Amino acid sequence: TLLDTDDNGENVNGDHTTNLPIYCTCRKTVDGSLMVQCARCSEWFHLHCLTISEELPDGDWICNSCM
Repeated sequence: TLLDTDDNGENVNGDHTTNLPIYCTCRKTVDGSLMVQCARCSEWFHLHCLTISEELPDGDWICNSCM
């Protein structure tokens, strides 16, 4: 699952805006970049903090901690 947020951490993917508590391995605030959610632990990660491209393979993404 990919999440696109604005600079305030608000979800801009859907028809409505929802504040979400978003965390990453960097433990920094949301910076407006794309994020991906692990299918197992449901933790969110900034794509730029990971060693993956912005074009994820089809299907669920699993973080290194859950592999």
